[in-house]
Amino acid sequence: MAFRKVLLERVPSMEEVLSISKSGLYFGAEFIRANQLERKVSVSFFVDDEDPYRIGFEFYDDSGREHSLVLMNSGRDSNSRGRTVKAGEFVNKNRILLAIQKDPVKTNRLFPITKERGTDIYYVCLRPSFENRVTFENRNTLDESVSGIYRYRDKQGKVIYIGKGLIKARANSPERKDWGVVHIEYSAIGDDETSLKWESFYIGSHLAEHQQLPEFNRIAGHK
Repeated sequence: MAFRKVLLERVPSMEEVLSISKSGLYFGAEFIRANQLERKVSVSFFVDDEDPYRIGFEFYDDSGREHSLVLMNSGRDSNSRGRTVKAGEFVNKNRILLAIQKDPVKTNRLFPITKERGTDIYYVCLRPSFENRVTFENRNTLDESVSGIYRYRDKQGKVIYIGKGLIKARANSPERKDWGVVHIEYSAIGDDETSLKWESFYIGSHLAEHQQLPEFNRIAGHK
């Protein structure tokens, strides 16, 4: 008999985390408590122009600040320490957040929160989530310099390969024209070591969920 790990959706977390879901962004109770943010009523968000995977936020005592959003108690208990913010516009403008929001596994949508030294800004480092998409037919529209992690899907939407490297060059490898690739999904990552880390993460996640590697990872030997 072969056992398969059960991927639990409702895993309680006592860590200082941000959770991303369809209903909004949730700041965990432990984070709010540890940083004495219970009396804060609004929050604004920041992006890092040098690193699109870093998202920052700052909390305020009032709700009248420009471009800030109201914090709400989570659940029905008015004394709940966790806080939720409806950030639909912000999420919809960010491909990375949109991709993460659609991930069916809750634990993949949890991110540790860190405070930026010397400021009142907190931040999370998001996970590259194949947030960019192009058809295999239009692969030559890709910039030749774009490197990172990528995965291929066939006409049924099944993931058939996960890899890293120069997205366009890899897609134009002669043997891949016969793989039945319909869509290329990718995340642009400039550092090869970071790409290797995330390639391994996603290959491992696929193996844990499906009990086998994607078809062409098995054939091509990239495991």
